[in-house]
Parts: sequence; C-alpha cells; structure tokens
Amino acid sequence: MAIVNRFTVKEDTRLFEREFLQHAGWFGSQASIDFMATFQATKRPEVYLHFGFWQTLAAFLEAVHDETYLRRAERLGRMMDTHADQAVSVRRVLGEKSCDLTTSTAVFITHFQVSGNCREFERNLYERCDVFAEHAGWCGTQVLRSIISPRSYINLEWAHASGRLKRAHHDARYSQLSSMLAEAADVVIEEARCVASQSGDRTLIAPPKPSREAVSPSGRHPVQ
Repeated sequence: MAIVNRFTVKEDTRLFEREFLQHAGWFGSQASIDFMATFQATKRPEVYLHFGFWQTLAAFLEAVHDETYLRRAERLGRMMDTHADQAVSVRRVLGEKSCDLTTSTAVFITHFQVSGNCREFERNLYERCDVFAEHAGWCGTQVLRSIISPRSYINLEWAHASGRLKRAHHDARYSQLSSMLAEAADVVIEEARCVASQSGDRTLIAPPKPSREAVSPSGRHPVQ
C-alpha cells in the first residue's frame, strides 16, 4: 500500500526540504515501510510529491500516532498545504538495466483521471510501460491506482539519462498508446527531480539539479 502526499510549500522551499527530509528519515526508519521517495516538480519548485510504500495500513496508522511524528507534522503543517491519497501499485516494470530513482536525471509523474473504461485504459497503460522499459534501457516505470478514487492513476517514469527517456517517448507505439490514454482520461504531466529515496537503512539524497526542458510522453511540454 502506498501513501501519496502532494505538498505546496508556502515558505522557503530550502527550509521545508531540510525539515521534511528529517521527517522522512524518521519515517524511513520504521521497520514496516518498504520504500520511500520524494520528488520536487521542476517547473513548480514549491510543489513536492512524496510516496511511501507500507507493508500494511495498520503499520502506517500506528506510525502517524507516534508522538515524534505528531510534533514534526505540526511544524511542517505550518509551512505547506497538503493533499493525501492512498494507492496500490498495480504495475512495475524495470528496464534491462534498472537505475535508482535518486540517480535518475529524468523523472516524469503522470496523473490520469479516467472517464472511459478502466480495464481498457489499464491494458493500454500497461503496454505503454512495457514499451517504455524496452526503449529507455536504464530506467523504470510504476503505476499506482488510488484506493480512495479508483479512477485516478499515477504513472512514474524515470531514466538514468534524459535522452533515453525522450527516445522512449518518441517511439511510435508509445506515442500511439499515449494518444489512446488521453482519449480515455484527463492527463496532467509533471517533470520532477528525486530529492531523496530510502529503502530499509539505505538513504540516498540527490543534490539540487537545474531544471531542463523536456518533451512529455504525449509530445507536449510538461504542465507549468
């Protein structure tokens, strides 16, 4: 089970990032969490997305009732507006040579709100994941489906180099599938950088990177 948080920072993003990474580090030390990753939108640097993959919902609920969590959350809450969701991972495909999210120079986070047939939409999205992994090489892609709003999906795509990601996005079949997905859903695409990821006792923090222009999976620029 994944907890997905979207933060819009009202104050200094550097201060927020420092405070939040300490908070996320405490979360990551919990034995019942499998993996965490935090992203910053490159076109809207005040926006962060945080994904925490927990073994059970009960474990997450126990953690958020801890006094340490409550103190940190209260302090962070004054610095941001937040939106939270619960989701499950329904697809994960790694390229021939997968790479860690933190070392990825190109990350796209695509949000889908499906209005058409969900089963057909999923088939097309899963095929697009396979096409992406086949062409991007050092890469990975994952699909999350909201538990609270089951017509909402998030697709993460990451690659070791932006050129590899663009090459996959320009593939004819990938473009065709992207058009089919856009006919069945409202689509919002965000380019992002991975601020930090944590798995078990292994924490990786990425240095700040300048944002760069990139082409979205549909051929449009990422949302501003």
